[in-house]
Amino acid sequence: MNGLNKKTMVALSMMLPVAAMAEIRPIDDLELGEVTGQAGISIELETKVDIGEVLYTDTPSVAGSANMIGGGSLSMKNVSIGGANKNSFLGITSWGVTPSDKLDNILINIDLASDGDAVINLGPQNFGVIDFAVGIGSVELQGTGGTTSLMSNFNMVGLMGAASLIVDTADDSLNVVASLAIDDLDFDSEFLSLGVRDLQVTGTTFNPLAPQQLRAFFDVDFKVYSKANTRSAGGEALAVDFNPIEMDVRIGSIELGGASIGSVFVDDLVISQTRMEVYGH
Repeated sequence: MNGLNKKTMVALSMMLPVAAMAEIRPIDDLELGEVTGQAGISIELETKVDIGEVLYTDTPSVAGSANMIGGGSLSMKNVSIGGANKNSFLGITSWGVTPSDKLDNILINIDLASDGDAVINLGPQNFGVIDFAVGIGSVELQGTGGTTSLMSNFNMVGLMGAASLIVDTADDSLNVVASLAIDDLDFDSEFLSLGVRDLQVTGTTFNPLAPQQLRAFFDVDFKVYSKANTRSAGGEALAVDFNPIEMDVRIGSIELGGASIGSVFVDDLVISQTRMEVYGH
């Protein structure tokens, strides 16, 4: 072994970590500030979510009364979130979607700006869009007086082009911007004897007779933050401010009592100057 026997090699190998440790020293703040690493994190995601029941129960605020306030529950049963499992949306088949019941083809890029803001961009991994499907078996009010079905058979299929979430450290807010298109939405509301079939929501310039992909999307842009509220039991409220939303809405069929009464087209719907505050009482 070129003059080095095994005992000598073992001794040297044991001494190397000691010699290396002798050169280790703490990094001061100036040196630490000059250290740079990987610019952000990327996450590729695919998933399917199924929930048996989500149950919200209101805490009673007036106890000891036959008609006490609170104590009832709102139940959402058989909730599912996944892929649309088809490749044709809004009369277009060239979306680059691979049919699957999983929510997939998602790429999440996370970066931290120099001012501390967190910027999360979400889009497709490959050419195309992100298809999704949301299902809710039933939404019910439950209490000592019985159960009332508010909605059932909710099924929504749609597309997302891209989305961004920005956590702003200057005002402690979350800004969400997303480009969406709803290809099909159906639901029943038993207590109103109402059924909605084949509802579509698109951008205001989308023409279903000559469909174009880039015109299919409408933008949702809102900011979420906490603010003081004197009417809130805790003194604070969750505030949501919406930027204007522009869309076209098409309902293939509205049913009353199980019979169709016709279709509806809402052209150039603009929702503006919208804000809300949510708080406990």
